[in-house]
This record gives sequence, C-alpha cells and structure tokens, in this order.
Amino acid sequence: MNINKKMIEKLGKVIEGFSEDMTLQTNTDELLSRQMERSQIALIEFSIPKSKITSYDGKDSLIYTVKLKNFNQVLSKIKDKEVSLELGDNIKISGSKTKATLSRVMDGSPLSKTMTLQHQVVFEIKKEEFLDAIEQVSIFSPHAKMILDDTFIIAGDGDGGEGVEVNTLTVLTSLNEKPKKPLVYAVNYIGDFLRNLDKETVVKVSLGEQGERPLPIKLEGKVEGVDVRFFLAPRMETD
Repeated sequence: MNINKKMIEKLGKVIEGFSEDMTLQTNTDELLSRQMERSQIALIEFSIPKSKITSYDGKDSLIYTVKLKNFNQVLSKIKDKEVSLELGDNIKISGSKTKATLSRVMDGSPLSKTMTLQHQVVFEIKKEEFLDAIEQVSIFSPHAKMILDDTFIIAGDGDGGEGVEVNTLTVLTSLNEKPKKPLVYAVNYIGDFLRNLDKETVVKVSLGEQGERPLPIKLEGKVEGVDVRFFLAPRMETD
C-alpha cells in the first residue's frame, strides 16, 4: 500500500509517546492500530480509512506489530510525500531512495472493536482551550479534577492550600446526571495526547460513572485528518 508519509509518521510519533510498539491490523476497509500504554492505564487507537490510502488491497485481519523507534527513524529519513508499506513475513518501508525491512515483533490476535463505555456526559471543546486549562492545572498538581456543572471546569489542588480552577466556559448541554464523586485523571497523559492533535481540531470528551465508579475518560481528535481515540483510567479517590 502507498500512504501519506507525513500522516503515518505523525501517527507513529503520537503512539511512541505511550508505547514502544505499534500494532497494525489490515481490514478490507481500513488500517487499524491499537495499543496499551506501558503502565496499562491508557489505550490509544487510530483508524485510517481506505479512502486515505493509495493502492490499498488490505486483507481482513492481518496483524503486524513493530518497534516504533525503528519505524519512526526510518520514516524520518524518507523525503518522499508518500511511502510504500509492504506487509508480509515482515514489514518493508520504501521511498524513492530508501528501502528498509523491519521484523515483526510478534503475531497478535485480531483487534476487537473499539472500547464501548456508557458515558453520561459527552461534549466538544477546542483543543487549544482544553490544553491551556490542563497546562495551568499541571503547575499545581499531577492530577486534574473534572468538575461537571453548567460548564466544564478543570481544577488542580497543590500543597499548602495552593491550587487553580479553570472554567473553560464550555456549556454542557447533555448533562443528564452529575457524577457522585470527582472525576480525576493524570494531567501528563492528557497533555501529551492533546499536544499531538491537529492544531484546529475540536476534541470530543466523554465522561461518566458506572454505579459509583468513575469511567475512563475518552478523548477523540484528529492527527493529519485521521481519527484518533484515547482512553485514560481515572485516579481512584479514597475517603
């Protein structure tokens, strides 16, 4: 298959921030990737539709896992606008001058459908506004407290009574039921994901609880026009 070099390179760099490996699965209508973060508290995935890939003849459910460091380094040396990916016993990456062969790390099982969670609150916010609030919170705390009222508020508590509360002014029109407990998530993971998204992207945020347990936050955005989804487990608050 031939694929836009800038697109697959940017996606590879996004994944490298969370995982040492990248798993690719060819389907008849898309190229899918999904991997867990190193400490198993986050999951990131993307899907490139057939319409964005030139000469795509993907067969159903072929799995390839590669080391991202080598994959990204090879791509960085190719100056062409498109690269060729040949998926067989190993993975071959080719440009007009460069041809590299990467070993498959392992044979994987077919990737299941994307994670489905019953979030009670779903809304959209501009990437830059969300990132600005997260970076303000990170000054005081490694964790962001998501406050869902009439608007979306992000807060962080520091030592000695220090802290910050940022009202994003994003109106929550789909707020069916307020969470019973604070929804708290690690700011570094959220910040790393947001920074890699396209500058003008609008982030879809999904939050909620199952019973009295907070659900993982789900963030959806775009990288080079490709849909990318990110799930992050909550920090469990103790009384």
